[in-house]
Amino acid sequence: MRLSITLDQDLHRIAASRARARGRSISREINDLLRQAFTAPPPAGSNPPGIRTEGKRQFPVSHGFQPVTTEDVARAEDEEDLRQLHT
Repeated sequence: MRLSITLDQDLHRIAASRARARGRSISREINDLLRQAFTAPPPAGSNPPGIRTEGKRQFPVSHGFQPVTTEDVARAEDEEDLRQLHT
């Protein structure tokens, strides 16, 4: 996909330098850097208070709140369907 973006000058220098050092295009280097950023676990302590991440995908988990179950979702969907029928 072709996309135009504006990089800060310092980030462009870093990406261009890394790309040159690896003999790759800057686009390829930026793609790989973005993939790394999106798949890396968040730094410790980066979550808001009361929120932690767990599991392979690092989903946020809030403590002190009732978890939402599949039954809760099904009930909410049923209620929404009934509201739609009555309007």
